[in-house]
Amino acid sequence: MKNISLFLFALSFCFASTCFAQHSDLILSDRTANTLNPYTVGKKTVQVQAGFRQDRSSFERSPLGHFGTRQTADSRDNDGSLKLRFGLFENLEIIGLVGAQESGTVNDDRPTLREPTYGVGARINLYEGKDAIPAVGFEGLFSESYGFWDLDMTLALRSNFTERFAVGTNASWRVDKVISFTLKPEFAIKPGLGVFAEGLYRQFNNQLVDNSGRYDLEEFTAGLGAYCVLGENFVIDGSAGTVFASNQSSYIVLPWYFDVGVSYRFDWRN
Repeated sequence: MKNISLFLFALSFCFASTCFAQHSDLILSDRTANTLNPYTVGKKTVQVQAGFRQDRSSFERSPLGHFGTRQTADSRDNDGSLKLRFGLFENLEIIGLVGAQESGTVNDDRPTLREPTYGVGARINLYEGKDAIPAVGFEGLFSESYGFWDLDMTLALRSNFTERFAVGTNASWRVDKVISFTLKPEFAIKPGLGVFAEGLYRQFNNQLVDNSGRYDLEEFTAGLGAYCVLGENFVIDGSAGTVFASNQSSYIVLPWYFDVGVSYRFDWRN
Protein backbone atom coordinates (compact mmCIF):
# COMPACT_ATOMS: atom_id res chain seq x y z
CA MET A 1 0.00 0.00 0.00
CA LYS A 2 2.84 2.38 0.81
CA ASN A 3 4.49 1.74 -2.57
CA ILE A 4 1.18 2.36 -4.35
CA SER A 5 0.75 5.65 -2.50
CA LEU A 6 4.22 6.82 -3.47
CA PHE A 7 3.56 5.83 -7.07
CA LEU A 8 0.32 7.84 -7.19
CA PHE A 9 2.06 10.83 -5.65
CA ALA A 10 4.85 10.70 -8.27
CA LEU A 11 2.35 10.13 -11.07
CA SER A 12 0.72 13.46 -10.24
CA PHE A 13 3.82 15.28 -11.42
CA CYS A 14 3.70 13.56 -14.79
CA PHE A 15 0.39 15.26 -15.57
CA ALA A 16 1.58 18.74 -14.59
CA SER A 17 1.78 19.96 -18.16
CA THR A 18 -1.79 18.90 -18.96
CA CYS A 19 -3.57 20.33 -15.92
CA PHE A 20 -4.99 23.72 -15.06
CA ALA A 21 -4.76 26.16 -12.19
CA GLN A 22 -6.51 29.27 -11.00
CA HIS A 23 -4.58 32.39 -10.09
CA SER A 24 -6.79 34.84 -8.21
CA ASP A 25 -6.40 38.61 -8.11
CA LEU A 26 -6.82 38.29 -4.32
CA ILE A 27 -4.65 36.00 -2.23
CA LEU A 28 -6.15 32.58 -1.45
CA SER A 29 -4.99 31.11 1.85
CA ASP A 30 -6.05 27.84 3.44
CA ARG A 31 -3.83 28.37 6.46
CA THR A 32 -6.60 28.44 9.04
CA ALA A 33 -8.90 25.47 9.74
CA ASN A 34 -8.13 21.98 8.42
CA THR A 35 -9.46 22.13 4.85
CA LEU A 36 -6.93 22.71 2.08
CA ASN A 37 -8.10 24.40 -1.10
CA PRO A 38 -7.32 22.74 -4.46
CA TYR A 39 -5.61 25.77 -5.99
CA THR A 40 -1.91 26.45 -6.40
CA VAL A 41 -0.27 29.85 -6.00
CA GLY A 42 0.74 30.06 -9.66
CA LYS A 43 4.00 30.57 -11.52
CA LYS A 44 6.38 33.32 -10.34
CA THR A 45 4.59 33.46 -6.99
CA VAL A 46 5.72 32.70 -3.44
CA GLN A 47 3.27 32.61 -0.55
CA VAL A 48 4.22 32.67 3.13
CA GLN A 49 1.70 31.42 5.71
CA ALA A 50 2.34 31.71 9.46
CA GLY A 51 0.05 30.76 12.30
CA PHE A 52 -0.41 29.86 15.95
CA ARG A 53 -2.89 27.36 17.40
CA GLN A 54 -3.67 26.45 20.99
CA ASP A 55 -5.70 23.44 22.12
CA ARG A 56 -7.01 23.12 25.67
CA SER A 57 -8.23 19.67 26.67
CA SER A 58 -9.97 18.08 29.63
CA PHE A 59 -9.34 14.34 29.94
CA GLU A 60 -11.64 12.02 31.87
CA ARG A 61 -11.33 8.24 32.37
CA SER A 62 -14.61 6.53 33.08
CA PRO A 63 -15.66 2.88 33.32
CA LEU A 64 -17.86 1.26 30.66
CA GLY A 65 -17.71 4.32 28.42
CA HIS A 66 -19.69 6.57 30.80
CA PHE A 67 -18.52 9.89 32.21
CA GLY A 68 -16.87 9.53 35.60
CA THR A 69 -14.49 11.25 37.95
CA ARG A 70 -11.80 8.66 38.55
CA GLN A 71 -9.07 10.63 36.80
CA THR A 72 -9.00 14.08 35.22
CA ALA A 73 -6.28 16.31 33.80
CA ASP A 74 -6.21 19.52 31.80
CA SER A 75 -3.68 19.78 28.98
CA ARG A 76 -2.48 22.61 26.76
CA ASP A 77 -0.96 22.18 23.30
CA ASN A 78 0.64 25.08 21.43
CA ASP A 79 1.55 24.79 17.75
CA GLY A 80 3.37 27.39 15.68
CA SER A 81 3.94 26.89 11.97
CA LEU A 82 5.49 28.57 8.94
CA LYS A 83 4.54 27.29 5.48
CA LEU A 84 6.27 28.38 2.27
CA ARG A 85 4.58 27.74 -1.08
CA PHE A 86 6.68 28.17 -4.26
CA GLY A 87 4.92 28.19 -7.63
CA LEU A 88 6.94 26.19 -10.19
CA PHE A 89 4.21 26.19 -12.83
CA GLU A 90 0.66 27.50 -13.01
CA ASN A 91 -0.65 24.23 -11.62
CA LEU A 92 2.27 22.94 -9.52
CA GLU A 93 3.89 24.26 -6.35
CA ILE A 94 6.55 23.07 -3.92
CA ILE A 95 5.85 23.31 -0.18
CA GLY A 96 8.23 23.77 2.74
CA LEU A 97 7.03 23.55 6.35
CA VAL A 98 8.68 24.31 9.68
CA GLY A 99 6.97 24.39 13.05
CA ALA A 100 7.21 23.85 16.77
CA GLN A 101 4.92 21.92 19.11
CA GLU A 102 4.65 22.32 22.86
CA SER A 103 2.55 19.94 24.95
CA GLY A 104 1.97 19.97 28.70
CA THR A 105 -0.56 19.75 31.49
CA VAL A 106 -2.11 22.71 33.26
CA ASN A 107 -2.85 21.37 36.73
CA ASP A 108 0.09 19.13 37.67
CA ASP A 109 3.88 18.95 37.52
CA ARG A 110 4.31 16.75 34.47
CA PRO A 111 7.11 17.98 32.17
CA THR A 112 6.32 20.04 29.09
CA LEU A 113 7.28 18.41 25.79
CA ARG A 114 8.73 20.54 22.99
CA GLU A 115 9.40 19.23 19.51
CA PRO A 116 10.20 20.86 16.14
CA THR A 117 8.42 19.79 12.97
CA TYR A 118 9.78 19.81 9.42
CA GLY A 119 8.11 19.00 6.15
CA VAL A 120 8.43 19.15 2.36
CA GLY A 121 5.89 18.36 -0.31
CA ALA A 122 3.98 19.53 -3.36
CA ARG A 123 0.49 20.51 -4.46
CA ILE A 124 -0.95 20.08 -7.93
CA ASN A 125 -4.16 21.53 -9.34
CA LEU A 126 -5.79 18.81 -11.44
CA TYR A 127 -8.88 20.76 -12.57
CA GLU A 128 -9.75 24.42 -12.03
CA GLY A 129 -13.49 23.84 -11.72
CA LYS A 130 -16.44 25.78 -13.04
CA ASP A 131 -19.29 27.01 -10.84
CA ALA A 132 -20.73 24.01 -8.98
CA ILE A 133 -18.38 21.60 -10.77
CA PRO A 134 -15.61 21.34 -8.19
CA ALA A 135 -11.99 22.32 -8.63
CA VAL A 136 -9.73 19.37 -7.84
CA GLY A 137 -6.30 19.39 -6.24
CA PHE A 138 -3.89 16.95 -4.64
CA GLU A 139 -1.22 17.55 -2.00
CA GLY A 140 1.46 15.24 -0.69
CA LEU A 141 3.55 16.22 2.33
CA PHE A 142 6.47 14.40 3.94
CA SER A 143 6.92 15.57 7.54
CA GLU A 144 9.12 14.71 10.52
CA SER A 145 8.06 15.07 14.15
CA TYR A 146 9.12 13.30 17.35
CA GLY A 147 11.75 11.43 15.35
CA PHE A 148 9.33 9.87 12.85
CA TRP A 149 8.80 10.65 9.17
CA ASP A 150 5.33 10.43 7.70
CA LEU A 151 3.53 10.96 4.39
CA ASP A 152 0.21 12.79 4.35
CA MET A 153 -1.83 12.80 1.12
CA THR A 154 -4.90 14.97 0.58
CA LEU A 155 -7.48 15.15 -2.19
CA ALA A 156 -9.06 18.63 -2.12
CA LEU A 157 -12.30 19.75 -3.79
CA ARG A 158 -14.00 23.14 -3.90
CA SER A 159 -17.31 24.13 -5.55
CA ASN A 160 -18.14 27.82 -6.09
CA PHE A 161 -21.94 27.71 -6.19
CA THR A 162 -22.31 31.51 -6.38
CA GLU A 163 -19.95 34.48 -6.26
CA ARG A 164 -20.37 34.49 -2.47
CA PHE A 165 -20.98 30.89 -1.44
CA ALA A 166 -18.54 28.00 -1.81
CA VAL A 167 -18.02 24.59 -0.24
CA GLY A 168 -14.68 22.86 0.19
CA THR A 169 -14.02 19.28 1.20
CA ASN A 170 -10.94 17.12 1.81
CA ALA A 171 -10.21 13.42 2.05
CA SER A 172 -6.81 12.66 3.60
CA TRP A 173 -4.79 9.55 4.32
CA ARG A 174 -1.58 9.26 6.30
CA VAL A 175 0.87 6.37 6.18
CA ASP A 176 0.60 5.79 9.94
CA LYS A 177 -3.07 4.76 9.42
CA VAL A 178 -4.79 8.08 10.01
CA ILE A 179 -7.71 9.03 7.77
CA SER A 180 -9.73 12.25 7.84
CA PHE A 181 -12.60 13.99 6.06
CA THR A 182 -13.52 17.68 6.20
CA LEU A 183 -16.42 19.84 5.04
CA LYS A 184 -16.10 23.64 4.92
CA PRO A 185 -18.93 25.93 3.71
CA GLU A 186 -17.74 29.50 3.17
CA PHE A 187 -19.62 32.77 2.66
CA ALA A 188 -18.03 35.96 1.30
CA ILE A 189 -19.58 39.08 2.82
CA LYS A 190 -17.73 41.02 0.16
CA PRO A 191 -14.57 40.37 -1.89
CA GLY A 192 -11.76 39.73 0.57
CA LEU A 193 -13.97 39.41 3.67
CA GLY A 194 -15.74 36.22 4.62
CA VAL A 195 -16.77 33.70 7.24
CA PHE A 196 -16.78 29.92 7.28
CA ALA A 197 -17.77 26.87 9.28
CA GLU A 198 -15.93 23.56 9.30
CA GLY A 199 -16.52 19.99 10.35
CA LEU A 200 -13.74 17.40 10.62
CA TYR A 201 -13.81 13.66 11.22
CA ARG A 202 -10.47 11.95 11.88
CA GLN A 203 -9.76 8.31 12.69
CA PHE A 204 -6.47 7.11 14.18
CA ASN A 205 -6.02 3.37 13.66
CA ASN A 206 -3.67 1.12 15.63
CA GLN A 207 -1.60 3.93 17.14
CA LEU A 208 1.35 3.24 19.46
CA VAL A 209 2.06 5.54 22.41
CA ASP A 210 5.22 5.19 24.55
CA ASN A 211 5.32 1.42 23.86
CA SER A 212 2.45 1.04 26.33
CA GLY A 213 -0.02 -0.40 23.86
CA ARG A 214 -1.98 0.34 20.73
CA TYR A 215 -5.31 2.04 20.47
CA ASP A 216 -7.89 3.42 18.04
CA LEU A 217 -9.15 6.98 18.34
CA GLU A 218 -11.99 8.89 16.70
CA GLU A 219 -12.05 12.68 16.64
CA PHE A 220 -14.81 15.11 15.66
CA THR A 221 -14.11 18.84 15.27
CA ALA A 222 -16.56 21.71 14.72
CA GLY A 223 -15.40 25.31 14.30
CA LEU A 224 -16.19 28.78 12.99
CA GLY A 225 -13.80 31.30 11.46
CA ALA A 226 -13.31 34.45 9.42
CA TYR A 227 -10.74 36.01 7.10
CA CYS A 228 -9.96 39.53 5.88
CA VAL A 229 -7.79 40.42 2.88
CA LEU A 230 -5.89 43.71 3.10
CA GLY A 231 -4.86 44.91 -0.33
CA GLU A 232 -4.44 42.02 -2.74
CA ASN A 233 -1.60 40.02 -1.18
CA PHE A 234 -2.09 40.03 2.61
CA VAL A 235 -4.73 38.19 4.62
CA ILE A 236 -5.50 37.83 8.35
CA ASP A 237 -7.55 34.86 9.49
CA GLY A 238 -8.75 33.13 12.63
CA SER A 239 -10.96 30.30 13.80
CA ALA A 240 -12.15 28.68 17.01
CA GLY A 241 -14.09 25.56 17.89
CA THR A 242 -14.36 22.41 19.92
CA VAL A 243 -13.32 18.78 19.54
CA PHE A 244 -14.83 15.55 20.82
CA ALA A 245 -12.63 12.45 20.84
CA SER A 246 -12.83 9.00 22.39
CA ASN A 247 -10.87 5.76 22.26
CA GLN A 248 -11.24 2.18 23.36
CA SER A 249 -9.84 2.97 26.84
CA SER A 250 -12.90 5.13 27.54
CA TYR A 251 -10.95 8.37 27.65
CA ILE A 252 -13.23 11.28 26.86
CA VAL A 253 -11.64 14.44 25.50
CA LEU A 254 -13.60 17.70 25.43
CA PRO A 255 -11.21 20.46 24.37
CA TRP A 256 -11.49 23.79 22.64
CA TYR A 257 -9.05 25.46 20.30
CA PHE A 258 -8.30 28.76 18.63
CA ASP A 259 -6.14 29.43 15.58
CA VAL A 260 -4.87 32.78 14.26
CA GLY A 261 -2.47 33.65 11.48
CA VAL A 262 -1.40 35.74 8.53
CA SER A 263 -0.43 35.04 4.92
CA TYR A 264 1.44 37.14 2.39
CA ARG A 265 1.88 36.59 -1.34
CA PHE A 266 4.91 37.76 -3.33
CA ASP A 267 3.56 38.00 -6.85
CA TRP A 268 6.08 38.63 -9.65
CA ARG A 269 3.69 37.84 -12.51
CA ASN A 270 3.49 41.48 -13.60
